[in-house]
Amino acid sequence: MTGSNTAIIFNSDKFKAGASALIGVALFNLLLLLFLIPRLGIEGAAWATCISSFAYNLFKYSFIYYKFKLQPFDLKTLFIALAILFGFAAGSFVPGHGNVFVDVISHSAAGALTYALFIWYTKAASDLRNHFNFKFLGKD
Repeated sequence: MTGSNTAIIFNSDKFKAGASALIGVALFNLLLLLFLIPRLGIEGAAWATCISSFAYNLFKYSFIYYKFKLQPFDLKTLFIALAILFGFAAGSFVPGHGNVFVDVISHSAAGALTYALFIWYTKAASDLRNHFNFKFLGKD
């Protein structure tokens, strides 16, 4: 979700700040690895990478917002994130059938249907609503 932030920073006159942040996050990750791997093993490496990635993306988001007054997120972004969580939860609640193919199809169908309905009714993807005309879903 923040992938274009890197291109914005490094293709602007603020590329030195981006390079400094990249070096800083590499050093931060190294310190976290040295601290967390002896205590947590491979999970420590995963946590170090997760924390460093989050910190770097938070920096890029904040930097873009304050220096360029750009902000890619809105309320629809929250609805899409919630749709993903609800879709995952719906797929997780489907009981197993003992056949891996039936399980994959039933879990995926429940998750996809929940996701699609949530996106449709919250109007999080207005471009899709405008593209399709499903009268039974209550298109405005």
